[in-house]
Amino acid sequence: MNGANTVVIVIQSYRSEEVPEWITRSMGSVRRWAEECGALYRSYGDAELLAGISDSFKGKLSGGGRCWRI
Repeated sequence: MNGANTVVIVIQSYRSEEVPEWITRSMGSVRRWAEECGALYRSYGDAELLAGISDSFKGKLSGGGRCWRI
């Protein structure tokens, strides 16, 4: 997957409390896939991931079928 000078980072986020088991399994399969491909993998709670992003930019993230609830 990686070229000589390419770093691939897979970032997933989901709420960090009351995570359904099927979400945990799904995220685990993505983590394993990323590791097998040589990519870096990071998982964050939604609030943690979005903590450093301005409110005006967060407003832009809510379009296109994605809804961030913090």
